[in-house]
Amino acid sequence: MSLKCQFGQPVRGGGRELKPQLLDLSESDFVKKNLRDIARINHWFGGHRALFRLLRELVHPRDQFSVLDVGAASGDRGKCIRRYFRSATWLR
Repeated sequence: MSLKCQFGQPVRGGGRELKPQLLDLSESDFVKKNLRDIARINHWFGGHRALFRLLRELVHPRDQFSVLDVGAASGDRGKCIRRYFRSATWLR
């Protein structure tokens, strides 16, 4: 089954309803504030630490590797990865 999605219009198929997220439809100031909140939550509640812990088990800080961040939101995780893993390539 293929789904055709027009922006702003819900699409039903396979038991799911696909529709734009609130941040996709909101004003710029609202979006900026919410993305800052997401970055703050990642920082203070361990999202960044958990990601670093996992990456340190998989790669050395000087290793070259790529990270594809799907749904990157504010991009704060990618920026943090690049601070510690200087040779990493971050794609969003």
